[in-house]
Amino acid sequence: MRLIVGLGNYGREYLNTRHNAGFIVVDYLSDSLRFSWSGDKKMQANIACGIFDNSKLIFCKPNTYMNCSGVAVLAIVSYYRIRPEDILVIHDDIDLELGKIKVKFAGGNGGHNGLRSIDHLLGKDYYRLRIGIGRPGNSEFSVSDYVLGNFTNDEYNCILNSTKIVSDNFSLLVHGQIEDFKHKI
Repeated sequence: MRLIVGLGNYGREYLNTRHNAGFIVVDYLSDSLRFSWSGDKKMQANIACGIFDNSKLIFCKPNTYMNCSGVAVLAIVSYYRIRPEDILVIHDDIDLELGKIKVKFAGGNGGHNGLRSIDHLLGKDYYRLRIGIGRPGNSEFSVSDYVLGNFTNDEYNCILNSTKIVSDNFSLLVHGQIEDFKHKI
């Protein structure tokens, strides 16, 4: 069983913000697999479950705000007894150029509050798939204003292209073939 967590902020006002890149990716993946979403108040998350390549997958979008993402992830991990090495967290990364994809196991949170929350409650031993959103070119933007700002049309299209690359190679991630995945991106 694999848990695929997309990080973002819950609510319509955050739908197309840069900080919701994780939600955008898991929505695309779950839609392409025809998994249906349902809300779970106890888990504080929207969840979509199904079978892909003979593996049970659980997609998760926490209903908490970013800073409390770990609460929802811990609830799901505890209920389904998911091992940390079977967790993949997909999130935005301001330190990567727009659309760049990187995957790694464990590590620091890089100042990302969603990862900080998960690390605090579960530890750091899980996979992370980082989607680059770039840094603001204009120094008038604070980091907070930038990540909570909406993608421009060009930026959104770039994120969708990266999402398609992840989707095309998703089987490698599900089966733990991380090095093979890295060579494909």
